[in-house]
Amino acid sequence: MAAIRLVSLRMTSVQADRADRASTFIRSVDSYLESEITSPFSYKKLTPTAFALRGKCTSHEIDTYIDKLQNDLLEFLFGTEGDNHGTLLFFAGSDVEVAEFVSTTDERAIELARAYQKKLYERLNTSKSVARPPPTPVAGTRNLLFRGILLCPRRVLLSYAVTPETYESQTREDGVRQDVDLGTYLAFRGEEAVEFSIRIFNKVSYLLQTGDDHVRRSVFVVPLSYKSLLAGQDRRRFLDNIHQHPDWVRQNMILSVFRCPPTPGSSILQRFSGEFTPLFRTIDWQITDPDFAMQVFTGCHFHSLTFDMHTLRPNQRQKALTKFLQRTEDLRAMKLRPAISGVETRAELDQCLNHGVVYASGDAVTAALPSFAPAQTIELRDLPISEPTILDLGTSNAA
Repeated sequence: MAAIRLVSLRMTSVQADRADRASTFIRSVDSYLESEITSPFSYKKLTPTAFALRGKCTSHEIDTYIDKLQNDLLEFLFGTEGDNHGTLLFFAGSDVEVAEFVSTTDERAIELARAYQKKLYERLNTSKSVARPPPTPVAGTRNLLFRGILLCPRRVLLSYAVTPETYESQTREDGVRQDVDLGTYLAFRGEEAVEFSIRIFNKVSYLLQTGDDHVRRSVFVVPLSYKSLLAGQDRRRFLDNIHQHPDWVRQNMILSVFRCPPTPGSSILQRFSGEFTPLFRTIDWQITDPDFAMQVFTGCHFHSLTFDMHTLRPNQRQKALTKFLQRTEDLRAMKLRPAISGVETRAELDQCLNHGVVYASGDAVTAALPSFAPAQTIELRDLPISEPTILDLGTSNAA
């Protein structure tokens, strides 16, 4: 059934005041929409800071289009540094619902936008083409687990990603722990993804500051979603938070940006690299498509580029893995260390080891662990590791 839906872009009053003082922001948005919105969609400027979008198409088509429009517009504003003057919220619904969104209070508009984003994510991720359904929500805070990352050339379990436990794992009593991969979970959190990134940063900082020498020799991944990176308000919240902690803790942290597009703009990469590279031990950039544009990473000074295989269906995995492995030599020539996450089987891990992959993680390396251990050499025959070699380092998976 064809559907007519509206999407409105709205800023808070404080951001609108900023936009009034920096009119280039509104002109940038207006100009972008005028050049990019094409049939079957059309847009109309409702107020100086709000726009409506109409389109005659199926519900899935409008959902997909809105999701793409958000990403494209945020990339445009980030790449031109126009995001310093405001933050855009997206919403879709009936005429009456959109009218409320445009005219209501800032707080209510944010609530409506967040609720819409959650529904949009659920609709786009519950189709038959998606490898796994969205995570089951939990009441309160999820427990945190640890996923080991293998430094392949040296056979060293080098660092850990801190991952959220699944609802099913938290509520059963058999002791088997399961986690949600970080890319999926950040997408599931949507507008609230930056809150999880801040939680992980704070958790790791606490572990490093309160732990003994064993803990301070450990290295951890701090996740940041690509959308949080682009959203000016989220990015500023993340940066403001890290500066509330001692500088030295970030030397034990790898900042990893998840769910990045295969062809990001070079201006986006250069700006991100300039802002974040000096702040962390290393920078990792994660993609879900092996057909990525390699040339845009020239001069970015990233440490690694990770191919995230978690979202691939079983019949897609080997073809996608082969494509990425064919590009590892070129990545290494650019001083970009190739990495793969979501490695499920020993056969996949062996391919990684034989084709120059530097970092690998997934079920074939370690299970979702209740605690972590400092960097240590391991024997491949001992993989996958179901428990840390050194236990009880003062960690608490619920902290």
